[in-house]
Amino acid sequence: MYLILIVLIFRAIVYNMVGVPIAAGVLFPVGARLDASWAALLMALSSVSVVMSSLHLKLYKPPKALRRYEEETRAA
Repeated sequence: MYLILIVLIFRAIVYNMVGVPIAAGVLFPVGARLDASWAALLMALSSVSVVMSSLHLKLYKPPKALRRYEEETRAA
């Protein structure tokens, strides 16, 4: 579960490091401009990504060996 959280946080950080400057217009001086329809599509994909990540965490079941280890450590 910890590894999944690290991966999700890493993806969010990278997405925001790339997406926020583009949305703020950093590339506008060099002629690159993000059309409003593309911005809307990227925002929708971001929302879908968040929902999919939360479902992934909700439905996560640890491997049997890890579950067994957790049960043994709780009993001790």
